[in-house]
Amino acid sequence: MADKIDFDKDTLNELVAEFSEMLDTVSNELIDLEKDAENNDLLNSIFRCFHNIKGGAGFAKLTHLVELTHHAENLVDDLRRGRAKANKEIIDILLRTVDVVISMVESVKSCDFPEPADDELLTL
Repeated sequence: MADKIDFDKDTLNELVAEFSEMLDTVSNELIDLEKDAENNDLLNSIFRCFHNIKGGAGFAKLTHLVELTHHAENLVDDLRRGRAKANKEIIDILLRTVDVVISMVESVKSCDFPEPADDELLTL
């Protein structure tokens, strides 16, 4: 069994609440992106959410959450810079990533360190 997160409970609860709010935003914006794949405002907002989650996870030393959100952030940055297109496959990958991040945040709520994401999500 992994060690428990040894972090101030109030701060941890605040981080979890912020993560949850950003994940709601990302989920809704990814659905909107399916209809408007070149919307830079959506891409920038999605990028910021993943970036902010990554920063908060780094602050709390949640290594696996940092790793996954960093990968998602890079993928969204490729979309923002025109190195990739926001097609159904990429949006599905990002939605699956959000699901895994939600699961990781649930672990954090219980003061457990999240398990690593599947390599499949980290290599796409």
